[in-house]
Parts: sequence; C-alpha cells; structure tokens
Amino acid sequence: MPKLAYPDLYNPDYVFKALLAHGMFSDKLPPCFTSEQFYTQVQTDSIASPENPARHSYVEYQATRNTNVPRQLAIPHPESYLHLCTHIRNYWKEINQHIGKPKAKFNFCHVRKMKDKKRIFAMNYSGADKWEREELSLDYSLGCRYVVLADISNCFPSIYSHSIPWAVKGKGWSKIHQCCSWNKRKSLGDPCSRNHCEPCPNDKSDLWPNDIDAIACSTKDGETNGIFIGPHTSNIISEIILTQIDIGLQTNGFKKVIRFIDDYTFYAENESDARKFLRTLTLKLKEFELILNAKKTKIIPYQKYTYDHWISRLNQFSFSGGNKHGFTSINAFIDYALELSEETKNYAVLNYAIKIISGKQLSYRARRLYIKKILQIALDRPYILPLLEKYVFSFVNKGVVEFLDKFLPYLLGRSVENATTDALAYAFYFAIKYSVNLNLSEDDYKNVLELNDCVSMLLAYKHCEQQDTSVDIFIGKAMGLLKLSKREQDKFWLFLYEVIPKNHMMIF
Repeated sequence: MPKLAYPDLYNPDYVFKALLAHGMFSDKLPPCFTSEQFYTQVQTDSIASPENPARHSYVEYQATRNTNVPRQLAIPHPESYLHLCTHIRNYWKEINQHIGKPKAKFNFCHVRKMKDKKRIFAMNYSGADKWEREELSLDYSLGCRYVVLADISNCFPSIYSHSIPWAVKGKGWSKIHQCCSWNKRKSLGDPCSRNHCEPCPNDKSDLWPNDIDAIACSTKDGETNGIFIGPHTSNIISEIILTQIDIGLQTNGFKKVIRFIDDYTFYAENESDARKFLRTLTLKLKEFELILNAKKTKIIPYQKYTYDHWISRLNQFSFSGGNKHGFTSINAFIDYALELSEETKNYAVLNYAIKIISGKQLSYRARRLYIKKILQIALDRPYILPLLEKYVFSFVNKGVVEFLDKFLPYLLGRSVENATTDALAYAFYFAIKYSVNLNLSEDDYKNVLELNDCVSMLLAYKHCEQQDTSVDIFIGKAMGLLKLSKREQDKFWLFLYEVIPKNHMMIF
C-alpha cells in the first residue's frame, strides 16, 4: 500500500471539518473570526458543493510581516472555499499518497493532528517533529563544512495553479488532458482537445489534480497565478508541488535537507556540494515556474552558521535578579533583541524575545513597565500586535484596560495616517475585547471607511454596536457596495454579511 504523508490524518471527514470550520481564517487576523457556524450550517442544511464551481473574488487583508512590510493574506468567499474543502475531502486519499511519495521527509511544517486543537495547521507547531528535526540537524551536521540557506521567492503567490497536475501527472500529460471530471468528454475514447488525439481518461482517479486546479482558480475569480496565504488549504496544495521538488533533490543525491515550507537548509560536506545543491534546486523549481529569493539564499561556513544563529544568541542572554526579574534585566533583554533584529535584518527576533519573557516571573513594577515598553514598540512595529493578548497582557490580566485607554488612540491615529489597516483592525479588536470606548467622532469613522479595508471596517462597525452609537454610516457604506459588480462585492463579503440585513443579500 502506498505510504501516506500524514498517517494521523487518514479520515477525509476529519480533514474537511478542520479545513472548513477551523482553517478559513489566518491566525494573523484578530482572533475573533470563526467559520464553525458555517460548517454547522453546511452539515445541518446538507448544503452540497456543485461539481462545477462558481467563481468568486476574496477579502484582502494586509498583515505586517516581521520585516515591517505588508503581506497580503486572503479570506476566501465561503462558497468557493466550501467547494475547495469538499474536493480536498473527496480526493484526500490520493493527495495524502502523492505527498507521501518522497523516500525521506524534508518538510517539518505541515498539516497534522494537533494536541487539544481542532485545526490541523499552525505555523509554529511541530509536535513530535521538533525532536526528529533536532536530531536530524545534528546528524546532518556531522562532517558538514557549509550550510546552504535557500528560500523560494514569494512562494504561495507564485504558485501556478496548473502546476498542480504537472506535479501529479507530469507536464506532458497535463498539456494534453486539460479537462476536469465535470466537463470531461462524455464518450469514452474522445480526445481532450482538438489538437491532441490521445483519448480522455474519463476517470476521476486520473483527473483529480485537474479538479483541484480548477477549484483553486475559482477561489481567486479564475486567476491561475498564486494560491492564498492564510487558509490552511494552501498548505496542502503547496505540498502537492513542493514534495515533487523534494523527490527531484533526492533523486540527485541530496538527502541532508530540512525544509520549513519554502525555506531550505542543506548541510554540505564541501563548497562544491553546496553549489551543486543550489543549481539542482534552481532547476527543479524552474520546472514549476518558481525561483529562489536571491537576497535570502546564501552559502555560509558551518561554524559561522551555528555561532551567528540569533535563537542561540537570545537563549544565551543572562537574566539577573534570580527567579523574579526586575525591569532593568527585562529592559536590557528587549534592547538586546532589538539590536539583534537590526543586525540580522530578521525582525522575528523580537517575537521570539516576547515569548521568552512570557515564561519568566516578573516583579510587579517590572510587569507594568514591560507592558508600557512593548506598547511603545508596537506603535512602530505593528507585526507584534498579534502577540500582545497571549504573551504580554497576561502579566496584568484585568488591569490591561488602564494601558489600552492610553495606547489605543495612538495606535488608531497612526494606523489611519499610515494606512496600516491590520494595526487598525487590532485597535478596534482590543477596544471591543476589553470594552474600551475610543470616543470617536463621525469624521473619525469616515476616515476609517475611506481606507476601504473590509476587516477594519467590520470591527469598527462592531465597536459602534458595542458602544450603542449610530451605525448609519456603516449601513450607508454597505448599501453603496451593493451597487458594485458581484466581483467587487465579493471583496467585502464579510463586512456585507454582518452589516446588511440577510434579506437584502445572499452569500450564495
């Protein structure tokens, strides 16, 4: 029997529920969105997914990356996302077997069953893989003189949907057989196109990658370039392609590879092997119209790699003050993390430092001053906002309102001024979560609406509702959106669904 890539995910219905109910919204969004009710509605009302999918556009969400520049995430339209999840469920056995084809596992960030979680993917969750990856990195280090660090340039947005069948059936087959299971030639033996005489396979077991390709296109209004960043379906679709590249590397003798989605680490015995690996990887990526990120791809001596790694350097920091730390020690650590992030040009350093401090015991004064310092940093580095609730506000529990009363007006003002809409969304989310009255005027709300950002508009509307103030300005905005084309309405479906009475609109 063919090997499964994810033996713990053998049940297609379990995968379907995890994707539809818990994998629609990125964890970079404010954690107030869920599709659980949608999944329940689908199950209760027996909403069927038609074979031939309707095309929809999607909600865009600009999330600030740890490089302090935005990355576009997507919230798919529920109808097209339902179709995609349904087809992944229908073909889960074939997908699981295809991704399991490499002889050795390279990728350690993938879908899996997660302890005490309903979702099947989290960027920073590795489970038991953490120990396997740690042991492999030590095994691969034996005799290693050089380390290759490589990154696929703009990976998910660069994935060409037609490369899904290329990865499964081969490019030659895919160029001939371009039909899907719902528009295949009805008569067995008919060719798939006028230019080719080879008979259409007329079998879903052959056409499933074409089906996934077509459904993926429909979630982006028919666009073939790029898959979504955010929804967990993309972490499955990408592996259909990337594991085929893994096979190509293994076939060429490269086995000491650890991959983290689109980031590669190769342990080379000499510089010649390192360069051969980069050449082979470049050629294999080219087969699927992908390229390496030149700025992030480098060959470095192994000793420099182990010494310079910022995680090791952060973990070596010596905190003073015994078991309970004062602000002087905590402040010095944050300053060191900021310096290290500038030195390495990797702003994930600060994220990691915040998580380290969350596990420390701080004095009463240190807790208060630490929160003030982090909030000040967050104004300039909004990429840390998703960490605040779990890793920073927990130091004061119910006392967080005192800090937010002063912080949120500044965050909201800068967000509108700089059009950092993810920071704006978090400003309203925190205001709603902790019942902070922002005392905004109608002109303030107009400034928010002028940014035309679906998520921040929705959360601003919810804040108005909570404060029992007029929402007429939001209803007017929504009614104006309903005059636009269906494609443009899809870009605001989440806002429209909440604001407009249900008898005025239909998601399906």
